[in-house]
Amino acid sequence: MEKLNILEEKANPLFKRKEIQASLTAQVVPKTQEVIELIAEQFSVPKETIAIKKIISNFGSQTFKILTNIYESEEIRKATEPKHIKGYEKPVEPEKVEEAPVVETPAGTTPSEETKPEEAPATETPKEEAKPEEKTE
Repeated sequence: MEKLNILEEKANPLFKRKEIQASLTAQVVPKTQEVIELIAEQFSVPKETIAIKKIISNFGSQTFKILTNIYESEEIRKATEPKHIKGYEKPVEPEKVEEAPVVETPAGTTPSEETKPEEAPATETPKEEAKPEEKTE
């Protein structure tokens, strides 16, 4: 990836952030984390304060337009930005799942027969249907 070119930088004191439009030339669409790292380097800010709004590409072009916000602190970003935007959460490591111990079954039975709870016979009483009343004149 090449250097990030800043197209527009606008201060927004109401939301305590800088709104930035930039362009980037690359062979493939840059990942959100890569763009966050480039912006953090360029503006000397912590990665946690950066919110990538969009990475826009044109078909056949290797130039990408990036819309981003840089907040004064991580708390302000979390309070302002929606939680569903990618790249904010730290990668979650998959939990190790312990395998269940193997239970030996007596010969001639299947494990499903052994683990089935005994079912009580269903004792439902049939409901009487309401009979329409006949009119007498």
